[in-house]
Amino acid sequence: MKKKIYAIRPDPNGWRTLEDGQKIKLGDKVRISENVSLGSGVVVGNGVTLGTSDEYECDRETLIDDRVVLGDNVFVGNWSLLFTEVAVGNDTVISTETLLGASVKAGKRVKLMRWVQVGTSTGIGDQVTLAEGVVIGDNCVISDGVTIGKGARERARGIKRETANC
Repeated sequence: MKKKIYAIRPDPNGWRTLEDGQKIKLGDKVRISENVSLGSGVVVGNGVTLGTSDEYECDRETLIDDRVVLGDNVFVGNWSLLFTEVAVGNDTVISTETLLGASVKAGKRVKLMRWVQVGTSTGIGDQVTLAEGVVIGDNCVISDGVTIGKGARERARGIKRETANC
């Protein structure tokens, strides 16, 4: 359900009030598409883009759940889901139809391409690239600078190569 932002100007602490009384914090030069829903306690940095304008209509939306923190210059594509307590570092791209489970922490300059799925309680280091269709399980840690190829599936025990180009 789409929530309207009632308070155009933030309160002294930078919080804006949604129609149901929930609070969000938006930085400067933030672009939010019509197909985006924001949960309570969401913090959005400067220069962030959430969703894009589409030429065709679709009933799916981008969902940014409760207590998500997005750094500066983050892009989140259409139809992506970021669950509770996700933190995303500056200069990160989260492409279309990407899912980040609860408590995921992503570093700076991360690139998550289309159809990436990241399980709960997973840490993603700085300058990591997850190619199209990569699936990362729960409780994984991906070190700084790692690139995981198209279609790879990683679990806490290691990478399971099915259709991967790793």
